[in-house]
Amino acid sequence: MNAPLLRTSRLTVGYRADKPLLEDLDLELGGGRIAVLIGGNGAGKSTLLRTLAGSLRPLAGSISIAGTELRDLSKADLAKQLAIVTTDRTMAGGLTVEETVAIGRHPYTGIFGRLSSRDRAIVREAMEATGIAEKAKEPLGRLSDGERQKAMIARAVAQQTPLMLMDEPTSFLDVAARIDTMALLRRLTDASGGRMSILLSSHDVGPALEVADEVWVFDPAIHTLVCGSKDEMIGSGAMELPFAGRGIVFDIRRGDYSSYMNKQSE
Repeated sequence: MNAPLLRTSRLTVGYRADKPLLEDLDLELGGGRIAVLIGGNGAGKSTLLRTLAGSLRPLAGSISIAGTELRDLSKADLAKQLAIVTTDRTMAGGLTVEETVAIGRHPYTGIFGRLSSRDRAIVREAMEATGIAEKAKEPLGRLSDGERQKAMIARAVAQQTPLMLMDEPTSFLDVAARIDTMALLRRLTDASGGRMSILLSSHDVGPALEVADEVWVFDPAIHTLVCGSKDEMIGSGAMELPFAGRGIVFDIRRGDYSSYMNKQSE
């Protein structure tokens, strides 16, 4: 049996040992899966993702990616195992889409950054896979928000890593672009043949749940995550945990959150 693409053991994250945000996390994410992190502002979603990405040291516990301990990976090796897409509205100066996507090949091109014919083919394939190839020569700054995010996802795809971490990837997009982006992530994961998985945080719960295999919800009462398949999490009522006591309920029919008062009036 292949090792999970992501595994943690008794992972504790936060900025102060005496005040952890999340404790004793035993998480697993298998190949070809999309897991969605759901929690309120300040719950620790970004902190967890930064810890899993290696930019923030765990307070305790361990992380492994594709069977290798994170602490044993050099920066160069980590860049071949993990790609990151953030919520930033990246303009990248005057770089074209193609030049931006080509940055994803940096872990493989050496200190001079020269692209081989294979690298260029991978860049082209990544743009085609994300539906942005026709904009290859366009400066990134001239694209719509949705197109720009496709370019950033294409850069991560060109990096050819088994794991992709995404922090609120649709937060600044309009409704159509949010749905389109989530559908793109589903297609990319399915097309990987189990070689790639995505862990993303999102406040756009409806579109995210449409493509999710797993849901990881924050339980702020006990500083942990409750994880399971989408159906398990919805059926068990665990979706209520992140906003317990705040008048927010999970509407199974809508597949999204709603105020308690709105729910009562239906």
